[in-house]
Amino acid sequence: MDHGSMSDLRIVLLGKNITENNRVGNFILGRAAFESEAPADVELNIERHRGKLKDRDVTVINTPHLLRPNLSITQITQGVKECVNLSAPGPHVIILVLQENDFSDNNRHRVKYVLNEFSKEALKHTIVLTDEREIHNNAIHQLIQECGDEHLQFDERKSGLHSEILERVEKILKENQVQFLISDLYEEAGEETPEDGEKRRSGGSVTAEEEGDFDHEDDGKIKQRNKEKMEVAVQRKALCKFCWQES
Repeated sequence: MDHGSMSDLRIVLLGKNITENNRVGNFILGRAAFESEAPADVELNIERHRGKLKDRDVTVINTPHLLRPNLSITQITQGVKECVNLSAPGPHVIILVLQENDFSDNNRHRVKYVLNEFSKEALKHTIVLTDEREIHNNAIHQLIQECGDEHLQFDERKSGLHSEILERVEKILKENQVQFLISDLYEEAGEETPEDGEKRRSGGSVTAEEEGDFDHEDDGKIKQRNKEKMEVAVQRKALCKFCWQES
């Protein structure tokens, strides 16, 4: 199977507002796949539905709880791992559904942390979606710049919006010459034990040392994390090459 094929697009939706995430997901799929309201007490709810975006088969992984401020490092990693597993071998594009009146610079650091958990290349594969064409929120404006100025106004009344979303997705993939995001968590996602699954579903128990203050996550920590991921990737590549030589 060619995992680089563009026949099946895999899109992850991230956002702070459950209703807005579901609205965008349903629009992309062209049907009411996601419930208009999700239980407020759910800590981490991830749903996957398939449908059509114009003439393309599309899988939408909707995770409106992944940016919640009460999630720990462990829970975020588990959530990203599940997203990667549901979009195996990895998502093509991440769409950030944001609202100007409810997004701070602290939120921007949290978003960047979560994106970095997907892949060090995630910012290059991210589209920021807002209801407004003109952005007056400095944190959103800066995040759009960090995503290569990939911003799209979401207005369901606008004709041709499905085509515009599809064109934007294809543009991102063409520019980066990468068909999908390769995550360090992909191999691990397929190796979940029954105990891991139960811990993930229950939210898990997190120690104080595991808790993270994502509101103050700085670029230095993210760069260090990227460096560690790069070292792991190099080691895996070398090991893979050795395995192929031996086979």
